[in-house]
Amino acid sequence: YWRTTLELINPDPAAAITVSVSFLPAGSDNRNAREVAVTIPAKKTVVLGDVVGTLLTASGGGALRLRSSAAFHATSRTQTPRVEGPPLGVEVPGESSDRAATRSVVFPLANRPGPQGIRSNVGFFNAGIAPATVTLRLLDRTLMALGEQSLVVAPLGFEQLSDVFGHFGVSSREVADAQLDVSSDGAVHAFGVVLSNATGAGTFVASNPGATAARGVGLRHLSTARFVPDATFKTGDFCRLNPVPGAGRFVLTFGTGDYTHVTGSGPCVGAGMGYAYKELNGDLSETGRAAMFRTYPESCAAGDSSTIVIGNDYYFLTGGPGGMNLSRYDISTFAKIADVAIPLDTGRQASNDQMLAYVNGRLDASDLLASGSNAEVDPYAGFGTYHKFFSLDLSPLGEQELIAPPHINGSSFLYVDGTYHLVTSTAFFGDLVALRYDSSFHLLGQHYLSSRGQWSQGAVVDGNRFWVSWVDVSQRGAANIVLSGFDRSWNPVARAAVTNFTATDLVSGGRPGLLQVGTKLYVSYDTDAADPITRDEKKEWACHVDVFEIEAD
Repeated sequence: YWRTTLELINPDPAAAITVSVSFLPAGSDNRNAREVAVTIPAKKTVVLGDVVGTLLTASGGGALRLRSSAAFHATSRTQTPRVEGPPLGVEVPGESSDRAATRSVVFPLANRPGPQGIRSNVGFFNAGIAPATVTLRLLDRTLMALGEQSLVVAPLGFEQLSDVFGHFGVSSREVADAQLDVSSDGAVHAFGVVLSNATGAGTFVASNPGATAARGVGLRHLSTARFVPDATFKTGDFCRLNPVPGAGRFVLTFGTGDYTHVTGSGPCVGAGMGYAYKELNGDLSETGRAAMFRTYPESCAAGDSSTIVIGNDYYFLTGGPGGMNLSRYDISTFAKIADVAIPLDTGRQASNDQMLAYVNGRLDASDLLASGSNAEVDPYAGFGTYHKFFSLDLSPLGEQELIAPPHINGSSFLYVDGTYHLVTSTAFFGDLVALRYDSSFHLLGQHYLSSRGQWSQGAVVDGNRFWVSWVDVSQRGAANIVLSGFDRSWNPVARAAVTNFTATDLVSGGRPGLLQVGTKLYVSYDTDAADPITRDEKKEWACHVDVFEIEAD
């Protein structure tokens, strides 16, 4: 049997809120659905087990509608118990009403026949009070149609197509990276779930509202390599693979230190905190050349950072006393050429998980507009970012604040054909989005890229596509690195899992970077284990690089 657990979160630090919950059975006109009020104390989470059967005294499949006059956050998990091991099921994040759309794409869906294979379900919720006619086109990666049909969804109604490939008569075909193109005469929420035939465990696939079907691109995984820790460097975080122009080599930079020497607030004598590099050949084998290029004597942490290579210069942004520090190094020797202190408006401009980009001929040193880390202030809220611009010789060139729509730091910034593209998240536990601005920073549009995505710290653009590395936090208790591709209109064309951790692994990925060389994409990232009791990070970060090949169209 299947049961749904609902979590409701009140972010208000002072006041309780009321959320009205209703069950909308599949195949029904639900305009008169009964609502049950749930009170959530200030800054608390209410967990409702078997919410359909207990709170709502109903049964069957359908949707949950949640309404409140105050801000709140919601997630649910539908699962079935097992005799051995944890329950199996799928976690579904709540979607705000503005995510309903008349056009959307559900991507990626997949089908692999057999007892150990996978299948895909899709579902639709009509957000309006009139019936909605929904037209579906199931397409493979090349946009070849696998099936097309229409269905009518009742007012505030829900419909699910189980095994959508079987529904369209192609369940015997093995298909990866399929997409469902959805159009409707009313605003609907669309979604998918990719399920294991063997266990029933599933992965939720949110739709991309406003997107249209685009020809897919294949990504072939070539290799995985771990470079740190080793005999010299105890940890490696904020890992970044950087090219050495004209040399056919790379340098891998990372924060490092021995956290067994960290006790209290310091000083942490012998911790050896700082940043280091390793020189790598073109095949990522180590040349043997490695050294610290930035040291923090008696510090208890290496600190956050962001980097970029322009020509033969390596630019390094990190926190500093009362602000940030931007340094310029020779990429071949790591001799420091110059640095500049960047003062901040303390209490308003944060300095953690910085972003350094080169956009429109300027260096952009950026971070969060908040009193501190977004995870500490409010992990479910968006804020804004400040952007301090510099020339390549580190002369200041002004600054800009971006506030609307709300977003966070740990992002990437690109400038393409007169348009800025900020790849960011709506909140620490929010959705991955791309914000477009004109050359004067007027907002042109927002593109939803994925649910529960964060730390999009690697982004590149080639002639036809955007490539983004980011962290997927849709699975409770795990964080995984993902590589995604989009066309120039931010329609999805590719997605590859770089890591596949589960909550029971007690390992998570973080802070991914991205480098493109020809048809190869290099994803650099760190991983860390968690304490099985407290779930606190162990601060034993390891530094990895995965290589993917962009397959020919």
